[in-house]
Amino acid sequence: MPSIPHLTGAHALLALLLAARAWSAPQAPAGDAPPPDDTAHCIAAMQTVGDELARKVRAGDRAQEPALRAELDRAAALIGRTYFDGFRSSREAKARLRAAQQEQAGWDEARRQKLHAACVKRADAELTSANAVQRFVYRQFAQSQYKKMVEAPATSTPRPAATPASARSSAPPAR
Repeated sequence: MPSIPHLTGAHALLALLLAARAWSAPQAPAGDAPPPDDTAHCIAAMQTVGDELARKVRAGDRAQEPALRAELDRAAALIGRTYFDGFRSSREAKARLRAAQQEQAGWDEARRQKLHAACVKRADAELTSANAVQRFVYRQFAQSQYKKMVEAPATSTPRPAATPASARSSAPPAR
């Protein structure tokens, strides 16, 4: 009997994305999907909101956790939908996100809030229409982003300063 390889991390996420794609409901024609630039603008707006919420959570305001998790779920849904619609170039996605961030840097707060509200509606619609596997993938991705934004990394323990060569013993280590 052939063995099934154990999937971890990115491989497991990729497998889930492919499974969700295979099991998803029939997709709308490509002409109905928002352009990737629209999604990049949404992600840039949501990232700004998410970063502020994460800053508050890290500062001890745990009441902001549900809002941060919802923001990350929504962003993950938009990213996932774009992926399921065939846009898979991470290099191009990052370039579009940088361009959207640069463009939004010149916007007033009212314009950013209006865009954010429209993006929230779009993301909520995606979460509502997604099947169970897609929602699972979105939430797993959102959870990984939450950990990166809020939880301290496991290697955050300060390392001892290196001992200067002049202070080291020239004797060989004891065995």
